[in-house]
Amino acid sequence: NNEMVDYIPTKNVYVPVDSQKVIANGTVKAKDAALIVDKVEIPIKKNNLNKSELMVLDIIATNNWERPIYFGIGMGSDNYMGLEDYFQLEGAAYRLVPIKTKNQGYYSFGRIDTDILYDNVMNKFEWGNIKNPKVNIDHFHDNTIAVMRYRNTFLRLAEALIEEGKKEKAIAALDKSLEELPTDQVPIDNNILNYIALYYDLGETEKADNLARELAIKNYQMLKYINSLAPSDAQSGELQQEQRMSLEVIRYLIAYTQRAGRYDLAKAIQNQVESLYNPTSVHPYQPELERTIDSSTQS
Repeated sequence: NNEMVDYIPTKNVYVPVDSQKVIANGTVKAKDAALIVDKVEIPIKKNNLNKSELMVLDIIATNNWERPIYFGIGMGSDNYMGLEDYFQLEGAAYRLVPIKTKNQGYYSFGRIDTDILYDNVMNKFEWGNIKNPKVNIDHFHDNTIAVMRYRNTFLRLAEALIEEGKKEKAIAALDKSLEELPTDQVPIDNNILNYIALYYDLGETEKADNLARELAIKNYQMLKYINSLAPSDAQSGELQQEQRMSLEVIRYLIAYTQRAGRYDLAKAIQNQVESLYNPTSVHPYQPELERTIDSSTQS
């Protein structure tokens, strides 16, 4: 339209890094000096940038590693400007650091300094009243991405601590997560599978068993509901996806419990689910889990 427009002449921009400066001001610990990169590369993957994105680039460039820059864990990845490889998870936010770390997948961006993260989530954070049974956590809040990401933060911390041989701290981190975000207030979700596997590996069998039972009940109830519907209703794409997911979770639960030598529990989970698809069969083995599932369903 014969109008002048502003443009960025490249899609590859970077911020230089003064290694001595970032060590001196605490951005990077001295022990991690060898990990510092010469520059933080920021790929521009779009054909245009809005004002908020220009603001982020301007803050990073102008700051020049003088002060900490953080991105909230509840933000969508579109807001991270492709900087995820330079994130360090410190609790409720990712800190931008000049250390490149390959992404581990969804919600698992950046590196972890276990000393910083452990101190923050275990000692410094105030978790509020989520665990208070008098507080009503409605459907919107119990499914918020942020709440689930806090559980994932504890999980990632525990995994990192295990890698460093700090098993007692790993157990404490998992325990703290379930204390502050209890499953009777923030309903159990399928990501708890990872908690179960870690608890078994850490020798916390009773805690793993309890979570396995609870997760089995949740997925059994979903399968029971789908199987109660008329075939035409049960064939919707969303319900079929829910069914596949629940069956997959059940398979993992059976595998984890068997690997941990919890054969009775594994058999109970398997029998209960099989009864939905073969109701005429009679299983002579009906342990506590099946009675728990039945009573939970009735209530």
